[in-house]
Amino acid sequence: MKRLILLILLILSALLLFPATKISIYGDYNRKYPNEDLLTLDGNAFIKKGNEIEIYTDHATITGNNGDYHTVDASGNTFVVFESGSATSNYLNYDLDTSKGTLNHVSKVLLNKNGNNIKMSNISTLDIDSNDKIYIGTRSQDQQVYIEYKDDLNINSDYFEYYENEQKLYLKGNIYLNDLKNNRIIMGDELNYFLDDDSFNGKQITVQINL
Repeated sequence: MKRLILLILLILSALLLFPATKISIYGDYNRKYPNEDLLTLDGNAFIKKGNEIEIYTDHATITGNNGDYHTVDASGNTFVVFESGSATSNYLNYDLDTSKGTLNHVSKVLLNKNGNNIKMSNISTLDIDSNDKIYIGTRSQDQQVYIEYKDDLNINSDYFEYYENEQKLYLKGNIYLNDLKNNRIIMGDELNYFLDDDSFNGKQITVQINL
């Protein structure tokens, strides 16, 4: 009996420490398929998971298992708001369990946590990790990725990884970094750039100082 009471207390404690995350869903037209864990939303579709992510899109399909929904596929004009900023694209696949997703044909990304104000564009695919605050992007077919930071750092590259908690940009492929604040231009193939103190390291890089 004591063990049962202890078990119940442990379960209640876990529920209080790790409360369930609320997921809100809306669409002008919704359809739930019989005997399937599949829900479609059409017209002004909206999905929100707690404070983690909000998805606004033309069309969305939500799939799951045993009544619990796990994955969102959004298509059409898709606008995503997450804790650190927002992104605009035409497709999103997002896993509600792992808090990871991929956006395709991304026209604009804005990351503005703590006033950092990072703008990104010309991105073919963008992988996001909402838990660890990691963003990974590749260039579009016609243009390199363009990154602008606080109006004094302009970057072009083929590939990037942004680690928000470390304030680190990892850049790869035909890098051109114009650092207006420090009067320098950095070019090369692979570069780690730290936004908090403007330090960097890399491979096969050239630094041009403007005196």
